Amino acid sequence: MRKLRLLPLVAALALPGCQTEESGPVTIRIFNRNPATGEYGEFDASFSTLADAHTLRGALGAVKTHATWLLSDNVQGSAGFLVEGSEAPLCAYHVRDGVWIPEDFDTAAMASTYWGLEQSRSFFIRLGLGEAELTPMDIHFNPRVELAFPNIPTFWLFTDNAGYVPTLDAFQIIPHVYYKPEVPFFMNQGVLAHEYGHRVFALLAENGSRKAVDTEWSEPSQLQYDALNEALSDVFAGTMTGKPDFIADSVPLEGRDMSVVRVMGDADVRKLITATTPEGEADLGPHGMGAFIAAALWQLGENVGDHERVARAVIETERTMGAQLAAAPTSQFNLVEWFNLFSTHLSSSEQAAFCPLLKERFSLLFEADSAHPLTACP
Repeated sequence: MRKLRLLPLVAALALPGCQTEESGPVTIRIFNRNPATGEYGEFDASFSTLADAHTLRGALGAVKTHATWLLSDNVQGSAGFLVEGSEAPLCAYHVRDGVWIPEDFDTAAMASTYWGLEQSRSFFIRLGLGEAELTPMDIHFNPRVELAFPNIPTFWLFTDNAGYVPTLDAFQIIPHVYYKPEVPFFMNQGVLAHEYGHRVFALLAENGSRKAVDTEWSEPSQLQYDALNEALSDVFAGTMTGKPDFIADSVPLEGRDMSVVRVMGDADVRKLITATTPEGEADLGPHGMGAFIAAALWQLGENVGDHERVARAVIETERTMGAQLAAAPTSQFNLVEWFNLFSTHLSSSEQAAFCPLLKERFSLLFEADSAHPLTACP
């Protein structure tokens, strides 16, 4: 279903464990990207906003287990999931020299994911979002997913994933069946920042709507909008981790490395403006089409020497998108018009660095889409 922005995730997860006797801000041994070294592995992480370590609940939100997700055609006016039943985990630790050490894999997995999402939330606050905007949310650990046929297992359709689900304003963490990377997706800081970026897009550009705003749009508008959403989340993830190929720590995907120069060709342009794939050509989908946008924005960060500045401009643009949508609900979206809007949030020197990039990498798009001129660049 559209709007489930999920990435593969790998981990063999069991049932939640037992308990310890304390709660509050603590230091827990986890597996994720260590900010001090930039490397993935075990380290002792401080949970500054954690209210209860037993149940992993705090300013970020709360971990939930044993939930059943049911696919419905009428969730917030569109297709989406409903949740039946859930409960808080009861995590198992022992304390050594002031560090809480998980006693089972489930506890380590849930704590590592919680910390990564908490770090993502702090990153977006640093980019300019208010703490009050990023309200607590649920993180569903290993939910049972039922699609068209209740009580029939569907793990082969929903597996290896960590994703944000807008209709629930919640995350889902689902264990692996076949991926076995060194860094499971739910412990990959870039993947978690990418998914949190989808939440920020929903909060700002879509004004917190639980319904996909582009449900009734044309297919080209939907493709361009979803490609942009994926691209901006990639930019956030790369900026937070400092890695343009953040997914490669889990699964090597050359098509998502933002450091690669990507020039939109004839077939790519046709796909973007018609939402059809010529016979014999690969269907790139929103992620693949978004890779062109993400690579250009990443190179802009390189050219101006400040990736966080570009990320802040993206945040400001998403706010403007939300304001425009609230003032005049639209029935279409166009990527060239987004480039024009984004440029208004750049300084004159940043615009001077951005325009050559656009003309180099999207010139065929501008020629093919003459109805939407690139006014940002003379």
